[in-house]
Amino acid sequence: MKKVSKNFANVLRQDLLRRAETFVTSQGLELHVYRSLGKVPTVLFRAYESGGKPSHGNFHEDSFVAITHQPTWMDRLKKPHTGGTRCFLDAD
Repeated sequence: MKKVSKNFANVLRQDLLRRAETFVTSQGLELHVYRSLGKVPTVLFRAYESGGKPSHGNFHEDSFVAITHQPTWMDRLKKPHTGGTRCFLDAD
């Protein structure tokens, strides 16, 4: 019997990337994302406003509204991504 080896972490990363790209396209969020230049790209979302409410592609709409009302939680969003300085096109 032949043993099959599969990198499940890589499969998961690829699936998350595909889902993020589908979400970006379906919601018209191109202006609110930046992508890594790494071998396996990563899509990160910026905060934006939608219908007069704060929004963020990484959070459910109601959750993000709650986050915006907590200064300590908002401070966490200012923290740069760990790979941001070396692999992102735009890390604003």
